[in-house]
Amino acid sequence: MDTARRAWLFGRRPAAAQGAAAARPAGADGGADAGADAGAGAGADARAVPEGAAPAAGPAVPRQVARPQPGCLALRGIDCRLCADSCEPRALRFRPRQGGMPLPVVIEADCSGCGDCLAVCPTAALLLVPVTAAAAAAGRA
Repeated sequence: MDTARRAWLFGRRPAAAQGAAAARPAGADGGADAGADAGAGAGADARAVPEGAAPAAGPAVPRQVARPQPGCLALRGIDCRLCADSCEPRALRFRPRQGGMPLPVVIEADCSGCGDCLAVCPTAALLLVPVTAAAAAAGRA
């Protein structure tokens, strides 16, 4: 593996004298040398972590869950359960209420944060909100 490719894999910038071409690994532009360093086979990824090296730790993405907002039709007394119908893990349910419309309830422990419910909501009354560490520790998520 050449030094420019090694520098690119490990996130180091090459010296300015080497120019912009050195910032890309060999074959990144699909040129004549595109298959020259593909020793691992057709499924090899150029950004794969070399053997014995730990993967770079990126910023942690907080877990998100769906939360109904005031614009929800069910909260306004209109029968709509499209979000619950689209929720694959069945985390979005409707709690029956005596003398009124059922209210939407999100079971945070079951919510995968996939966003399928957001796509079908006619009023865009669902938001994905991050679960705080305190709520997760308390058993809410």
